[in-house]
Amino acid sequence: MHVARLYQVSWVMLFIFSIHGWADEIAAPLELRLSDALTMAGTRNIRVLVADERVCQALARANQARSVFLPQLSGNAVESRQKRNLESQGISLPGVGSSVGPFNSFDARVQLSQSLIDFSALERLATSKAQVNVSRAEQEKERQDVLALVATMYLQARRAAEVVELSNTMFLQSQDHERLARDRLELGVGTPVELAEAESNFAASRYQLEQFKKEALQRRLDLATALGLPETRPIVFVEENGTSHFSPPQESEAAARIQEHPDLRVERETLGQRQAEKKSEQAEYLPKISVTADYGDSGRSLPRSEEVYTMGLQISMPFFEGGLRRARIEEAESRVHEAEATVVDTERQLQARALNAQEELFQALEFLKSSEAESNLTIQQFAVAQERLRNGTGSTLEVTDAKVQLDAANDRKRQAMESYQLAIVSLAHATGEMENILEAKK
Repeated sequence: MHVARLYQVSWVMLFIFSIHGWADEIAAPLELRLSDALTMAGTRNIRVLVADERVCQALARANQARSVFLPQLSGNAVESRQKRNLESQGISLPGVGSSVGPFNSFDARVQLSQSLIDFSALERLATSKAQVNVSRAEQEKERQDVLALVATMYLQARRAAEVVELSNTMFLQSQDHERLARDRLELGVGTPVELAEAESNFAASRYQLEQFKKEALQRRLDLATALGLPETRPIVFVEENGTSHFSPPQESEAAARIQEHPDLRVERETLGQRQAEKKSEQAEYLPKISVTADYGDSGRSLPRSEEVYTMGLQISMPFFEGGLRRARIEEAESRVHEAEATVVDTERQLQARALNAQEELFQALEFLKSSEAESNLTIQQFAVAQERLRNGTGSTLEVTDAKVQLDAANDRKRQAMESYQLAIVSLAHATGEMENILEAKK
């Protein structure tokens, strides 16, 4: 009894420890680089997974359209006992009653059909192949869009975490000012107004810190959702300079790359699909030729059945359908014109996006240079404040203020770097080069 109880307790403790270990593993911070986020997005994001499945669906539809050209073989067997009223069929035989039976009937056959000429089926197959091309182009477009989205979300989440650090520094500074103002008032060298102002700044910085924490949490949750990560798992953002390896294209190169852009490829493949659909509708006017055959046994029962077969050639061709076919062709022609206009418009929009992204990259680069110069200046000012403190001509508060200015300058430098990296992502997305950013980081 005691042994069984001890065994049960051991299993319970083992289960508890395993749960704690699993929870610790989930709660363990994840060190995440931008390259890691992009790699995870390409394999775990729901939009990428859905696009992959749609390619599989398009391939399956193409196989369905191809099956029309293969032999169709089926079997059927029927055994029944019947009684028929001949008069209901318009049959009246002298000396025979109105009904016959009951009698047994047996029929078992194998049917074979094969399409010989079917131009409309050929065009439907071409349409299904065009749909496969559209799905693959959409798959690449979704991948590019997801990579750009995740890169933007990562940079914004990392930036939000950096802002929290600076806000915490500002909060500590305001706390020091509030404490100093209180001490000055107690020593009789300060005023209640100074203390009230310091308390107000302290309360404002505390509120601002909480707001930045909330923003950082929301950004992290958005990124975790996009990557399929547990929402409760903390993320530690690891710095890397991967995006700086991306070589922005020249204006002439950007125009050439736009021609291979996934967005433009989708519209061109869609145009090809619409043209195939139009040909498919036109092919319905053409004749269709097929052969059919069946073979089996038929009789009153299986032992009394005889060999039977049927062979035939069928030709069909529509002559008049109340204008249905003509209306469908007109609709298909309109879709072709719509797709042609969309191709032209998409190309123009991509060119405008690329030019705008290039200008944003130039401005971000100038902002980065300016912030680096400001950071270098505050480093020197902080060193001067430390030297004055050592010489007895300065104060701790002066050093603290210089340190805050240095932290603020470094934060603006990080902000400029984020703007620069976002501009690179924007340009890469506009020119369809997100894959190059990912490859540059490997």
